[in-house]
Amino acid sequence: MAEPEPSPDMNLLRQLTLQKCNGDLTEEGAERLSQLLVSSDLARRTYFELTTVHSQLDWDLGSVSDEVASLLKEQLEDADARLPSPSSADSTRPMVWMVAIAASILLMAAGAWWRLSRPGDGPGARIAQIDDADSKAAVLGSVTELVPQSRWSIGQSAVAEPNVFRQGDTVSLDAGGIKLSFRSGAVAILDAPVTVNMLSKDRVRLIRGGIMIDVPKGAQGVAVETASTEVIDIGTIYSVRLAGRKTEVVVFDGEVDLKSTTTPVAGTDQQLESKRRIHAGEAVQVGEDGTLSRIVSVQRSSIQGQREFDPTKLVIASVRDNNVRDDFYSFYEVVPGGMGEDAEAFVDRPHEWNGVDTGGMPAYLVGGDYIKTFNNDKVADDLQVDLTLQRPATLYVLLDNRVEPPDWLLATFEDTGDQIGIDEVPRTEEFTWERLDDNPQVGAGHSIDRNHSIYKRVVKQGGAVSLGPNGNVPTEHARREGLVNMYGVVAVPLDQPQVQ
Repeated sequence: MAEPEPSPDMNLLRQLTLQKCNGDLTEEGAERLSQLLVSSDLARRTYFELTTVHSQLDWDLGSVSDEVASLLKEQLEDADARLPSPSSADSTRPMVWMVAIAASILLMAAGAWWRLSRPGDGPGARIAQIDDADSKAAVLGSVTELVPQSRWSIGQSAVAEPNVFRQGDTVSLDAGGIKLSFRSGAVAILDAPVTVNMLSKDRVRLIRGGIMIDVPKGAQGVAVETASTEVIDIGTIYSVRLAGRKTEVVVFDGEVDLKSTTTPVAGTDQQLESKRRIHAGEAVQVGEDGTLSRIVSVQRSSIQGQREFDPTKLVIASVRDNNVRDDFYSFYEVVPGGMGEDAEAFVDRPHEWNGVDTGGMPAYLVGGDYIKTFNNDKVADDLQVDLTLQRPATLYVLLDNRVEPPDWLLATFEDTGDQIGIDEVPRTEEFTWERLDDNPQVGAGHSIDRNHSIYKRVVKQGGAVSLGPNGNVPTEHARREGLVNMYGVVAVPLDQPQVQ
């Protein structure tokens, strides 16, 4: 028989929730609130009853938000003395009290507005137009199972539908993976274990685990917040993951604005807010004190990458380099089994690998693990890239034909004589890259802009392998303008039959 869920400290929960709504929650309080929410479904439901009420009032009553907050505080403090201690056998009673409290706050707040505003002017006009349907939790989107036998739950005080999520819902995924399709067009990929709270149509709060957000062109974005970090997308694909008390943010496409709370000012309780824009190909870890550090190597799960692979057969375990620069956050992405036609070549460019003709790329590369390097590092003379291989492998380096082969490559690799092409996406005047309907094109031999030579090395046992910088750029103009590509890396298990 399953052990009953421990009862949360409801008084503390309401106090911390109010502080969160008012924007004065301390770092210690945020940590305690997160613990309460992770430990109890009842706590999560109560939390979102309160935050939903606060958010709705703040939206509808705008100019009297301070008075609303004061009324909410009075009601909650009064409720502390009246609300019975919850038990697992009677988990619905706190919700009844929350509804009653919400109703009284709405009445009092409405009265406060009429005292402070003239008829027909300001927020009161909006209140008069609120339809009964708006008082119900709005449907934000639908749920799709990505992995057979995935286990998830969706809880809200009044509604529980397994394939629909609403404003205020808590979505908990314990096994497998699911896709949340927002009505706005955005998509969220959840990979177990993860718990996320649906705050509104364009905002979620991550409680545990990680989430990947994909916002197609023309869709409304979705912001993700954690206890100390807020990520606001600007038309992008990005992921957010909790790592203990730290938050990891990876931008795969587009840009995000990252807000974090810094260490309190010396001698005060005042915390400063830091804001930074993170671009495609960058990954950061936000510490407890708000400091940012670089995440060097990234690997999407099979669910996030929407590509099945056997984790026991991975070849490339990790990638590191010797870059030590301030404000430098570029990452390498390891793509297990991902090499093939139209595979993205770089983390910071939408260029793609393809066969140089319609016959396709060399068959021995197809299905190999490969590394998406960052093209911004193509002219770094002192670069060293260190790979960790989990097993014996054949390692391939794909070198741009416009550069001279570097000494380290000639000394440790052999030229296969084969070529692979790149389908490049043109750069705009703003130095950004935007996919067009006809560029890049699909398939081998189409729209090939550059050729790369394929070099090969047999690594007979797993372990560390070091690679050096890109080859010398022949002209100063080409070097200054970056008119070459960084090399690519592919690894194929040595015990896999080599197809010529």
